[in-house]
Amino acid sequence: MDRPEPRESRFEFPLVGTFAVADKAKAGPFKTMDEQLISPAINLSNYSGVKVAFGQKFVAGFGDQAIVEYSFDGSAWVNIHTFKWPQDGKSEFDVPAMDTQPQVYLRFHYVAGIPGQWWGIDNILVSGFRTRPRRPFPHRPRRRTVPADDDADEHFD
Repeated sequence: MDRPEPRESRFEFPLVGTFAVADKAKAGPFKTMDEQLISPAINLSNYSGVKVAFGQKFVAGFGDQAIVEYSFDGSAWVNIHTFKWPQDGKSEFDVPAMDTQPQVYLRFHYVAGIPGQWWGIDNILVSGFRTRPRRPFPHRPRRRTVPADDDADEHFD
């Protein structure tokens, strides 16, 4: 993705201020483009009901794809959603597989064909409900009392 910088007015709402953009025009004519924006590891171990939301403007050319994915190791990616048609505005996805995971990466992956256009993303938000961390209970053996009777066989239930 391009380093955010001041641009012409063709980039418009929901892209305001600093945002990320993959712009096929920067790759040059007769070239394809394959760009990725990958988040640092996110600790969601104490969260459930995880959602991923972001603002976007996707101007799709023939064969363009804007792909949102997640990974637990940063190398094996699982698709959240693939956009193939123009998009404008906020997108939000429930991602229950990310619940209570100690390490999650997000990837925004833009693949453009030869006549490709551009994809801008802004205001990425990962949210969820905070859960209580599990506290291990100390092991306490159950006590049993057996009457002291020399003639009785000892047994435990």
